[in-house]
Amino acid sequence: MVDHELEVKTDQKLMKAKETTGETESQQQQWETLKK
Repeated sequence: MVDHELEVKTDQKLMKAKETTGETESQQQQWETLKK
């Protein structure tokens, strides 16, 4: 499903963001809320 693909891409983006900027847990929680 397209939805699942989008979710995976979002997760990859989030991982990259964490690696490059050292994002905090709050950023991840924001994404989790948006995905629901």
